[in-house]
Amino acid sequence: MSNATVDRALLSPLNVSKEGLCKHTEYMVGCAACLLIDLRVDAEEARSQIQSLQTDLQDTQVSLQRPGLRQADHESLTKKFKELDQRLRDWTARQQGLRTLMTKAYRECAGF
Repeated sequence: MSNATVDRALLSPLNVSKEGLCKHTEYMVGCAACLLIDLRVDAEEARSQIQSLQTDLQDTQVSLQRPGLRQADHESLTKKFKELDQRLRDWTARQQGLRTLMTKAYRECAGF
């Protein structure tokens, strides 16, 4: 789906309407309001990934605590846990960066 076909009013970031930010109907490079739409979509993806990784981490941690776990399984689950934890940290950092960019773009749109 191209940026031009996305219903921009539904994806409006920070609960503001698109109409209050820009007057064009197609995506425009350099428009802070259009950038906000892209950032919002990216932030939603990050949120979804974070939730999924948190669930996977919890499941892996529960598996690690099972009694009678073979050494090979324990090592495999420990490796998986560390990988999931790093991916969670990466997505969390991405989400924080996106929030910063969204705030800057919103301020530019609002004329602060």
